[in-house]
Amino acid sequence: MGLTLMNMLFRAMMMFVFVFTMFCSHGFCNPTGYDVVTVAERYKGVPYVYGGSSPETGFDCSGFVQYVFAQLGIALPRTADYQAGVGKPVTEYFLPGDLVFFSSNGYEITHVGIYVGNGQFIHASSGSERRVTYDTLDREYRRDTYAGATRIVE
Repeated sequence: MGLTLMNMLFRAMMMFVFVFTMFCSHGFCNPTGYDVVTVAERYKGVPYVYGGSSPETGFDCSGFVQYVFAQLGIALPRTADYQAGVGKPVTEYFLPGDLVFFSSNGYEITHVGIYVGNGQFIHASSGSERRVTYDTLDREYRRDTYAGATRIVE
């Protein structure tokens, strides 16, 4: 009887360790910016759909960002303007996983993407690409409409 109880306790403990390890290996324990980029890159090519918030139906920019962070256990607001109010402001030295924001009208946040490194970000583009793709911060349009960045994870 004692051996059976010990065996059950051992199996329960091993199951806990397995589940905890799987949970952490998917970035849920302490996700990094690199984890954010890794998750985001899984959805490259998913079509842009205004109001979209899943890979099955397509993404808009803020729906894409919200979905990516949710995969890592981080809840963000649904719209880009509200997402801009979350995290620590970044004034220089972007890190992978930082959110980059743009304003096409000069008074409100109208677009968001996830910085991946080397001056590039991944986003759900409503432009000619109309899909999740990469863009560069050095492009004139992006320089002209850049509105700030925030850091959600380190």
